[in-house]
Amino acid sequence: MRGVMAGIGGLRLRLRLLARSEEGMALPFALLAMVAATALASAAVISSVDVQQGSHRDSASKQAIAAADAGAGVAMERLNRYSSVLSNSATSNCLGVGVGGTLVVTGATNGWCPAIAGSVGDGTYSYQVSAMFAGSTMNVVSTGTANGVSRRVDVAFTAESIDDILKEEALIGKEDIKIPGNPHIRVSIGTNGNIETSGNSWEICGNARHGPGNEGPTEEELECGGEEVERNVELPSVSSFMPTEIETENDDARLAQCVVITNESKEPLECEDDYFESKRTATEPYATTPPPGSINLSNHASLTLGGEDYWLCQLTLSGSSHLIMGDGAHSRIFFDTPEHCGLSSSQPQISISGNSGIQATGYIPELERYDMLELYLLGGSGSTVSLGGTSGSNEVVLYAPESQVTIKGNATYKGVIAAESLEIGGNPTFDQDDGFKSQSVNHTTLYSRQSYVECSGPATVVPDENC
Repeated sequence: MRGVMAGIGGLRLRLRLLARSEEGMALPFALLAMVAATALASAAVISSVDVQQGSHRDSASKQAIAAADAGAGVAMERLNRYSSVLSNSATSNCLGVGVGGTLVVTGATNGWCPAIAGSVGDGTYSYQVSAMFAGSTMNVVSTGTANGVSRRVDVAFTAESIDDILKEEALIGKEDIKIPGNPHIRVSIGTNGNIETSGNSWEICGNARHGPGNEGPTEEELECGGEEVERNVELPSVSSFMPTEIETENDDARLAQCVVITNESKEPLECEDDYFESKRTATEPYATTPPPGSINLSNHASLTLGGEDYWLCQLTLSGSSHLIMGDGAHSRIFFDTPEHCGLSSSQPQISISGNSGIQATGYIPELERYDMLELYLLGGSGSTVSLGGTSGSNEVVLYAPESQVTIKGNATYKGVIAAESLEIGGNPTFDQDDGFKSQSVNHTTLYSRQSYVECSGPATVVPDENC
C-alpha cells in the first residue's frame, strides 16, 4: 500500500512540474502560426486571381461594348450612304449581304432587316436594322463580342435632309460651339456637342440645340422666347453631293487673265468673263498654281462671279476688297482638301479681314429673292476658315462640316454657316431676313443618333427585346 501511495505522489509531482514548465508548447504554437500564415497567403492568392479574372472580364466587357457601338456606327453610315435606294416597299426596305459580301437591297422579316456582321480591332459585331420607312425613327440593335464576352446595345436614329437642317438653324457645329466673344446671334444655333459661352454680353435670339447629355444656354438665357433643344444632327460630307467631275468641268476659266483680246476672239476661251475691277497682277485675282487655283483680292479690288461651279484651294479677301455674285447667277465654289492643295495648318482656306466681304447682287429680300454665293469645303486635317471682317454685311452660305471656323470682328453674316467646330469671338452679328430660305443643297435623307441604351437581357423573339 505504501508503494502505491508513493507512486501516486510521484505522478502528482511530475504533473505539477509539467504545468509549471513551458516545455512542449512551442511546437503547437508554431504549427498554428504556419496554418494561419498559409491560410492568409491562400486568401491573398485567391483574391489576386479573382481580381485578375474580374479585370479580364471588365476589359473584355468594355471591348464588347466598343465593338457593339462600332457596329451601330457602321449601320448609320450605310443608312446615310444608301438611303436613296431604299423605299417603303416590303421587298426593298433593307440592306443585306449578297454574293461576295457586297451589300444588296432586300426585304425585312417581321419588321427587321437581315443581320450584318463585321469585325473591329480584337472584337466582332453583328447588327440588325428596323425596316426602312420614310421619315421614321430607325432602330439599330448591335451585339459586340470580345474574348468570349458579348454586349448588346439599341441605338435610335431619326431622319432629316440637309435642306431641313439648314432651314431650322443658321449656325451649326458638329462639335462644340465656343462663344468667347459677345456676338448678336439672331438666328437658331445647333451643335452635337456643347455650347460654351464665356463672354459678358452675348445674345441668342432663337433656339439653342446641343447634343444629348451636353450643355448649352438655358431657356432663361435665350432671348425672344427661344427653346433649349437636346438632340443630334448629322452633317453629310461635301463629297456626298459635290459634282463628280468638278476637277475638270468647272468655270475657273472665267477667272483667268486674257493673253490676247480682239474684237473677234480672246485667249484663253472664257478668260475674264468674270468682271474684275482693279489693276490685275500675276496672282490677282486668280492664281493658277496647281492643283486648283486661288482667288486673292486685296485693297479695293472687287470680283463679280457669273459662273456656276468653281474649283479652288483658297479664297483670301483683305483690305476693302469684295467678292460679288452677279445678279441672275447661282454660283458655288468647291474647295479641295488642304493636303491636295499643299497648304500648311497655318494657312486658312478662306480668310476675310479688314473691311472686306461677300455680297450677292441677287439678294433682294423685298422681292423675296435670296440668292447667295455658296462655299463648300471638303475639309480634313488642317482645314480652317478665318472670318475676321470688321464691317459690312456678308451674304453667303458656308458649308464646311470637316473644317474649323473662327469668326471675329464686327461684320454681319446673313445666310448659313455650318462647320465641324465654331468659335465666335468679337462682336459679329448673325441675322436672317424675314422669309429667308437657302438654296437647295441636297435632298438625301440623313440619319443621326438620338438615343443609346444597353440591353439587359437576351433577345429571344425580337432583336430589341430587353433593351
